[in-house]
Amino acid sequence: RHLLYILLKMSLKIGEIDLTKPRYDQSKYWGRVQHFFDVIDPITLFTSKKELKRCLTLLDDYQHNFNNLPKNITKEDIYHAKKVKDAIIHPDTNEAIPLFLRWSSFVPCNIPMVLGMMIHAHSTPLTLFWQWCNQSYNVLVNYGNRNASLPMTNLQIATAYGSAVAVSLTTAYTLKTLFTK
Repeated sequence: RHLLYILLKMSLKIGEIDLTKPRYDQSKYWGRVQHFFDVIDPITLFTSKKELKRCLTLLDDYQHNFNNLPKNITKEDIYHAKKVKDAIIHPDTNEAIPLFLRWSSFVPCNIPMVLGMMIHAHSTPLTLFWQWCNQSYNVLVNYGNRNASLPMTNLQIATAYGSAVAVSLTTAYTLKTLFTK
């Protein structure tokens, strides 16, 4: 049993996992694909507060208290904890990102909007409504995951939102009008 503990500790060396970098090599296409799927994994939406705390503690122990890690911790455990932290905790504010503003909720939340845009494509008011919903949600997600180290004023946020909605609605209306003629 002691030998197994030594082998586990040897397979997990301090500094071997750089917690400041993504798990997968971002200079390679497949690494970026794997990273993207890690980021949008909706399973992280079901992480409890207790599990989040466990993951944060594990990462802190890995960085600062490596020799006191539990005996059965593996690289996969560290990578899982990092994935959970990256999915939930904002990197600049160190606060939890609201559930529906996390990248992992982006796909599930967009499904009804995309369906609404496709199903109601025959109606101009409904097309514009679904475009507005989509752009509003996109702005919220981008705000929730913003670079908080470079603050924006309320005017800048309102201008960005207004511009995104205006361009989206204008494009949708113009294309709908052109294609129906």
